Amino acid sequence: MVKKIEEKKKHSDSSSDKIENVFELITLASKRARELVSGSPKLIQAEIEGPMQIALEEIAQGKITIGRKPNIPEKKEKKKEKQKKA
Repeated sequence: MVKKIEEKKKHSDSSSDKIENVFELITLASKRARELVSGSPKLIQAEIEGPMQIALEEIAQGKITIGRKPNIPEKKEKKKEKQKKA
């Protein structure tokens, strides 16, 4: 399943929605699995059993994506300046 998702992410058009590593994948799948256990409806039509497997398949089909905040270099520069002053 992980290889299937990694293959799909290589062909993804939106760089902000790409899952960059296995840690992100597992974190996203775990959060989604908890939502499913809490009663959220499945976003896919599949006969898969288990919330983690359902979550991974939803990610593989592009139904769940990772949201990222834009990279703002100004904040990083301000942090560096504060560290230098301290």
